[in-house]
Amino acid sequence: LVVVAPTAETATAPSALAAASPKGRVAMLSSIFGALDSDNDGHLLSGELHWFAARTGFDGNFTTWIKHYPLLCKEDGVIPGRGWSRHDFFAMVNSKDCFCEDSELREVLAAISPAATPKAAKLSEATHVRAAGPTAA
Repeated sequence: LVVVAPTAETATAPSALAAASPKGRVAMLSSIFGALDSDNDGHLLSGELHWFAARTGFDGNFTTWIKHYPLLCKEDGVIPGRGWSRHDFFAMVNSKDCFCEDSELREVLAAISPAATPKAAKLSEATHVRAAGPTAA
């Protein structure tokens, strides 16, 4: 049995320990998914996912994202018109190709506010639907 004494950082920030644990990571991902799912349908469509992608390494503009989104969906077996389920989102964020460090997830959580995502996501999604046309369910 190894006992590790708390450091100044962990003693003053117990949430840092929780965020570093698997349960803490799941909680962060759940909070992020819930905030991004602006229409509460249990899936993230292009505009909702773009907000996250733009904060975790996607460098292109929205026009580039519209072209990239269907390719990303195809790579991960997601139907573009249905979007990313919670399971799909968790799998993507934990995959070797799109892995997000806990520090990135904490930054995304810090950026989320009630006004930060819903309006932009709905506007972006309407633009995506017009640009991409209907998709199979």
